[in-house]
Amino acid sequence: MGVFFFLFFLSFVTFKPLSNLLLLGLVVIWSLGWLKASHRQTMVMALKESPTLWLLLALALLIGLHSWGSAGTEEWIAHHLRKYARFLYGALLVMLLWERPHWQRAAMLGFVCAMMFVLASTWLNVWFVLPWSVTQEPGWGLSHHVFGDYITQSIMMSLFVAIALAYAVEAHDRGRKLFWVAIALLASVSITHLSLGRTGTLTLLVSLGTVGLLLIPRRWVLITMVCLIGALGLLLLSSDTMVGRWVLALQELENWRENTASSIGHRLFNYETALALMLEKPWWGHGTGAFHTEICRFVSPESECGRFNWHPHNQFLFLGVDHGLVGILLYAGLILSLFKAALGASTQMPRVVLACLASILLVNSMINSPLWSSIESQFFMFMAGLLVSMAWPGKAINARG
Repeated sequence: MGVFFFLFFLSFVTFKPLSNLLLLGLVVIWSLGWLKASHRQTMVMALKESPTLWLLLALALLIGLHSWGSAGTEEWIAHHLRKYARFLYGALLVMLLWERPHWQRAAMLGFVCAMMFVLASTWLNVWFVLPWSVTQEPGWGLSHHVFGDYITQSIMMSLFVAIALAYAVEAHDRGRKLFWVAIALLASVSITHLSLGRTGTLTLLVSLGTVGLLLIPRRWVLITMVCLIGALGLLLLSSDTMVGRWVLALQELENWRENTASSIGHRLFNYETALALMLEKPWWGHGTGAFHTEICRFVSPESECGRFNWHPHNQFLFLGVDHGLVGILLYAGLILSLFKAALGASTQMPRVVLACLASILLVNSMINSPLWSSIESQFFMFMAGLLVSMAWPGKAINARG
């Protein structure tokens, strides 16, 4: 079973066809486990102990039930049911990995191996054209994402930086410490210099800040944070590409009403219209999948609606339009439950990494719709399932074995 979870967490990052096949296997394994008394007992314990598990199930139930009477079309409703089924997959992972340290270790190893492969490929892509890389043009100053898109890769790499730093702190010999510090540095530079995304820079800062708050003694936190922000600022200034991206962001912000086609203009228009939709039905919203059709009432001419109706670039507003304050509160509760599980962990690895995951999810949810994006959604839900099960203090484990 450890091999299954190793491949499961390796494949969702690197090879989506295998990941889709293993998702079916996950459901089968959970179903067979429920029929076995000893496994069912562990799953029931997870249900009793984990607020995260209940919130995942509650969100899945809300999205399923709210399909009836929705203002959305059948096509959009079906799309939502497929996308947000990952709430259920996250819940299944919590139940399956609860109190099973060997499976947890295999899963974490799978993710670490996947990210090491992505990191190595990203750097090699500066000099070589790799067949599996999305970016097929070598050279410095370009975006060298390997799988998915540069935003998704940078978000996952931000969490990997936290994992590498946690490993460095845990390591007992100097060689291992230096190795993991070097990996964290290479991963950070891959975000700031080998990716075009501003989101990645923000999530990297959040990840490093969370690690600092949890691992650095309180009396050194303030000065460390100042040094960290300064070092990251210097790192960004050394990247002409990234400096250009942030200068462009300021220009887009200044002229967003005249240019809603820009990245920031698009976001701000969606925020404004999503809030207007929420005010129409603030408690329960318009129903599953309704955002995509209801926003067209605010777009002129309506033929341009396809530019704005994929998602509102804010997960809270997305759930708010469809499911009102109920949806927003359940989602906020989910993120809070991740922080609660992290702070209650008895070992350093899940405490640090789960807190970083929750921080990244919170910040990213304010500027993107991460649970609507296929790979991002898998990343957040699968890693939440793994890290919540690791954080439970019943059986403390070392993630590396």
